[in-house]
Amino acid sequence: MGQPEYQDHVIAFIDLLGFSEALSNEAEHDFQKILELVTKLSHSKSDYQAITEHREDKGKLIRIFPAISSFSDNIVISYPIEAVKKDTNLDITLILMQIQSIVCDIAVSALKAGFLIRGGITIGKLYHKGGTILGKALIDAYNLERGANYPRIIIAKELLRHFERYSYTSVIKKDFDGISYLDYFNLAILNIHGTGIVDFEYLNNLIATTLETIRVNVERFEHEGKLKELAKWTWFSKYFDNTIQRLQPFLQRSKVQANPAN
Repeated sequence: MGQPEYQDHVIAFIDLLGFSEALSNEAEHDFQKILELVTKLSHSKSDYQAITEHREDKGKLIRIFPAISSFSDNIVISYPIEAVKKDTNLDITLILMQIQSIVCDIAVSALKAGFLIRGGITIGKLYHKGGTILGKALIDAYNLERGANYPRIIIAKELLRHFERYSYTSVIKKDFDGISYLDYFNLAILNIHGTGIVDFEYLNNLIATTLETIRVNVERFEHEGKLKELAKWTWFSKYFDNTIQRLQPFLQRSKVQANPAN
């Protein structure tokens, strides 16, 4: 048996906010939403792998899939850096873009169940295979998540230096307190995942349901006087509004292209 593969990974630690409180609620519909979400997340468990596909139109295509573990209200996503470089041409910046897409899906699924997400992304030594996960990078990512306060995915300084040569990125945003975080919801709004095609029916439905979810929770926590929870939903409300505003020019162009007769 060879030595365990304890090596540098890019790792994201994601937590579902409000999970414990929801579990203590005996309402059957709340439990069903939690069960559906946890079941979906558990089906995502996997080890890192690279799969080669041969396509007539594009030739050889290599697709990589991260190691994913989920336990209770936590999800861990990781990419072994050297293995990724060996299998593909992806660098750390592109790995972070892949994580952005996965976190986007998690965020949408969580929101549909009434949860926000929070987390941390860093780089460091990790063992993540066969459902076992161990290493300093896991602790560092966890500590970032605990310090995030709001429903944001904090990016460690060790990762940020890989983006220094970029004047703009659709992956990273800087918050009012100077903390950089993953802009995880812009892909959710567009729902394009590299296709370049906007599904406006999906978009309008997502915006409407998200605004209603935000309204219900803000009013609820204001009424109950739960200031920590209220601060999280207020932050997310501003983030969501800002995301829509930033994407308006793109959405308008896409709508014109989709309806050239208008």
